Amino acid sequence: MSRYSEGEQSSAFPFSGQLIDGKTAARWLLAKVGPAPAGVSLCSAFLRSEALRTLYPSENSTHGGRILARWRLGDLLSGASDLNAYPLAKQLGLAFYIRQDFHGKVFSVPGSGVIVGSANATLSGFGLKESANSEVCTLVPDSKKNQALLDEIFDGAIEMTDALFQEISSVVRSAVMNTTEELEWPSELLDRLQNLEFSGRLLLSECFASTPVFDEGGALSSLDERDLHLLGLVGVDLNSDTLRRAFKTTRIFRWLVHALKSSGGELYFGSLTESLHRTLLDDPVVYRRDVKIVLQTLLQWCQLLGGAGVLIDRPNHSQRVRLS
Repeated sequence: MSRYSEGEQSSAFPFSGQLIDGKTAARWLLAKVGPAPAGVSLCSAFLRSEALRTLYPSENSTHGGRILARWRLGDLLSGASDLNAYPLAKQLGLAFYIRQDFHGKVFSVPGSGVIVGSANATLSGFGLKESANSEVCTLVPDSKKNQALLDEIFDGAIEMTDALFQEISSVVRSAVMNTTEELEWPSELLDRLQNLEFSGRLLLSECFASTPVFDEGGALSSLDERDLHLLGLVGVDLNSDTLRRAFKTTRIFRWLVHALKSSGGELYFGSLTESLHRTLLDDPVVYRRDVKIVLQTLLQWCQLLGGAGVLIDRPNHSQRVRLS
């Protein structure tokens, strides 16, 4: 199936440009971020302080801009992100935000360009260590429309304060000392850290790559590592309840609920595919057949986990998705 026409691509998919790898993305950022004026936006689900220090090597200079990381409890306990990033960002003069549902990677330098892709702000993501990840990014021009989309990413994010940081740090220290298997913030803190209403657009990296596989006894037997990171459940014993709770907080699931609510509580598969296609930001543009696979995978998650509040049936040979 063909892609959208050129005009439709430019209006519906603003991120269109040149494909680069993680190392090239890091080199571009190193060259552009330091001398850039205020307004730099660094958005990365996983954020390590040593990668931030690599981008800003001078300890005495201050910079205007903002950082967004996911900072789920599991991210901090597994080392995917670290607490030192916040005091370092504060020292550098960068505002620090967290979004519990964020799994994208977007780096913007006003006047120079925007990088979108799979590279997290870590030494591995940027290809700055021997066992680095293999990443693909897109380097695109800066524009008012792209900056508006970045503002959408920050909408609903929580700005870090010293008091909130101390509370988060205390929970992390307690979890480490007690070697707890619980990878969710205490409910009272979680209520302040997350916004469960969907807004903005989606990246393909925020969608599920596979479906969970359960054995005959109902226990989880396998799950793609990319989806474990998306769920924030790396390094824990998994069961259906844990998966269901984490699944319902993901942006792709909240997009589904939002799309259904906006259409009176139900949509057929074709209409949902079209809605998801319009919502994805990625460039090169995702083929419609691939969007169908992403949607099918999401609906399989809903069916396998159950209790997610979404019902799926097939009247008149067409798949229908409804809110229960």
